[in-house]
Formats: sequence, C-alpha cells, structure tokens
Amino acid sequence: MESRDEGLYLLETYETLDNRLGLNISERIKWVLLDRKTLKEKDLAGR
Repeated sequence: MESRDEGLYLLETYETLDNRLGLNISERIKWVLLDRKTLKEKDLAGR
C-alpha cells in the first residue's frame, strides 16, 4: 500500500468490520499505517 487514500480506505473498511463483529482490528491497522508512514497522526484525527 502506497497512498494515503488507500490507507484511509483500508482503515475505514476495518472500522466497519470492527463495528459489525465487535472486534478491534482497526487499532492495530492504525499503528501499522503510521509505522509505514502511509498515514500521519493528523489523518487519524477524530477516529
């Protein structure tokens, strides 16, 4: 994954999955996207 838009789409998808199944996978995805510098802290504001 290379673009910010792809990262945000992936995160949104996992947040939807988390809400439907009562999971918390999106938190892990956030840390991976930040670590790989796909997203920045400001991209996650309000999530």
